[in-house]
Amino acid sequence: AKAGDMPFSLHRTTIEDAVANGLVEKINEVKGTSYTRESFLADCRAKCRTEDDWLQEYMCVPSAETEAYLPYDLINTCLARHGKCATPTEDLVRFLDDLRLYSAGASARFAGCDIGRTRDWFLLWIIARFGGRWDTVGLLRLRNQRFAAMEESLSAVMDFRGERDLRVRRACIDRTGLGMQLAERMGEKYRSRVEAVHFSEQSKADMAPRVRVAFEERTITIPDDRLLKDDLHSLRKVITSSGHVRYAGERTSDGHADHFWGLALALEAADRPTPTGRAVPVSGGSI
Repeated sequence: AKAGDMPFSLHRTTIEDAVANGLVEKINEVKGTSYTRESFLADCRAKCRTEDDWLQEYMCVPSAETEAYLPYDLINTCLARHGKCATPTEDLVRFLDDLRLYSAGASARFAGCDIGRTRDWFLLWIIARFGGRWDTVGLLRLRNQRFAAMEESLSAVMDFRGERDLRVRRACIDRTGLGMQLAERMGEKYRSRVEAVHFSEQSKADMAPRVRVAFEERTITIPDDRLLKDDLHSLRKVITSSGHVRYAGERTSDGHADHFWGLALALEAADRPTPTGRAVPVSGGSI
């Protein structure tokens, strides 16, 4: 050792290293459990919501927080305080009650809908304008539901009228894959109030920065929900070898950045709202 060297050494032991060196057998001996090495590792892995959690907590890999498009610190600046925000629900009645309660006094409402069924969520996110900010006033997430239930939910939102007869002014609906039929049916039924959005690298590149700006400027309010926050955090901005930008969400048992894209679609709807018409008196009637 040279003068000035620090008197310590670095050791790295992952959970897999510990298991290989007899950790499971020692746990079984002390606690009376009957884990196999494989079942113990599977149980540890199941406790982690994301791959980042697994790598950091069990595999001695530093957090990839700096790679997240929305870091947790940024997400947490926009959490609603004291329950003043709609929370995610799978119950349509409660969802509509939230919409009525939390959008009271709003000047406009907009909707974003990311379509999923089995592996991913059907995510219907409603935001409302209060002065210079957007609040989450309704958040419905469904999984393993019939398409009829999804259509019923969308129709209920588009037909909903709040105070001053205020309707959802515009909704952007994912028409990629499973969403094609639903988006088409909603477009036929509600015409200019619905826009079908195809997810492509270009459309994602257009929408994702708007979400980031809303968090940076703290103009969006979201519920304090662990699954939602993890899903928002799961999106990564990737620069390909050819220099192109891709926005990729890690697929986990909790979805595939469905919450992020539901919010992105709602903000897309709000960014270019359909102008509202008004009656103009003319000779012989009005137009």
